[in-house]
Amino acid sequence: MKSSFILLLCVAVGSGLGGSLRLALTHAQIAFGGDAFPWAALAANVLGSLLMGLLARLTLPGSGRWATEGVRQFLLTGFCGGFTTFSLFSLESVQMVGSEQWLAAVVYMLATLIFGIAAAAAGWLLAGTCLPAATRGKSEIRP
Repeated sequence: MKSSFILLLCVAVGSGLGGSLRLALTHAQIAFGGDAFPWAALAANVLGSLLMGLLARLTLPGSGRWATEGVRQFLLTGFCGGFTTFSLFSLESVQMVGSEQWLAAVVYMLATLIFGIAAAAAGWLLAGTCLPAATRGKSEIRP
């Protein structure tokens, strides 16, 4: 029971930090570039995917890294989950389609999916260069 509460607390704190950073990105976009295209959401999703791939591999159980289950949940489920914005991506896509911004909607959806998956793969591969040779072959992807 105690460990479940601690994990829940780790996720809650990570989500709060990730979500706060995501909000800061949105405010920066509005202040400096307007809101004609959801650049902040795209950036959050791609950067969050890169971080997810990198951190997931660096913190694999048995990798010999500093990742306890609490740290892993804080980083992956909490911070990356709070920072990325799939629900916002979905809403913005629906709004673009609803306002007949067809090209922007298609570009946004494809860019988010393609660059998000590519960034997660890049993070995973990048993390592999940081791991000792004995643990590089592990390929389990699990937050």
